[in-house]
Amino acid sequence: MSMQKAALNARAAVAALESIKTICADLAPLDTPLSEAQLRQRARLIHGILRTRQQMQLLRDRAVNLNEALIRFRQRRDEINGGAAADDSVGVDADPHAGHVRRVA
Repeated sequence: MSMQKAALNARAAVAALESIKTICADLAPLDTPLSEAQLRQRARLIHGILRTRQQMQLLRDRAVNLNEALIRFRQRRDEINGGAAADDSVGVDADPHAGHVRRVA
């Protein structure tokens, strides 16, 4: 890293600290009671977080279910393709590009 780039990074870090200092100076002390509007905002935030967590869990569960269904589908497809190949007297040629069995005469 060049000296010029390091100096730019240092200036950016100091500027960020200065802006954080002013934000922290405006914070209310922890023992100060919240106003009605602040309580409503906090309740909306907590409700939103809980709803998002619930939706994320539903998405995770759905992804697991879909993955399991895909595995079952592939197993069943392989059973069908394997069973058709064993019962077929015409002949079977595997097509590596299509990912399935192709019949040839």
